[in-house]
Amino acid sequence: DRMATVFRRVKQTDFHDRAKAIADQIQMYKPDLIGLQEVPLWRTESPANGPIFDAEDVEFDFLEILTDELEARGLHYDVLKVFNGFDVEAPANMSSGLIDVRFTDRDAILARHTHHYEFSNIKRVRFDSEFSIPTGFFGDFTNAGKATLNGGEVEFLWTPTTAWRLSGHVAYLDAKYD
Repeated sequence: DRMATVFRRVKQTDFHDRAKAIADQIQMYKPDLIGLQEVPLWRTESPANGPIFDAEDVEFDFLEILTDELEARGLHYDVLKVFNGFDVEAPANMSSGLIDVRFTDRDAILARHTHHYEFSNIKRVRFDSEFSIPTGFFGDFTNAGKATLNGGEVEFLWTPTTAWRLSGHVAYLDAKYD
């Protein structure tokens, strides 16, 4: 049962720990833009019903786990775009019984929302060549034209004693395709 084996491995790898290591690097360098590859979404459905309904119960959202870790550190990044790639669902024989497990491969672009960005002639390409899958050619090419991002953020921290800490922030983001 390959899907069960793969899903058990995903559980064992504990992406929360990996997200902390990634967030360490982001915190150290504070990049304006971040390109993320392979930030999958894992969903399940129990009991398994095959192709009748898509599995929708989110087990692991690697993008959400990472952005939550960044927010917990006071690093405010916005998800500009998520590119959905390969999406497959298969039954898995787990200790709790037969379930459907769905894997969606995703890439994403994050931006610090304290900056102004302008993009023009935006292109994205997921696959630039054919590969053999019974459904044929898998490809995705889009030209979005131009995008503008404006934003800012104000944060404050007040620590009157070692036991009390008051903090807050207000952020504004105006992002659009022109």
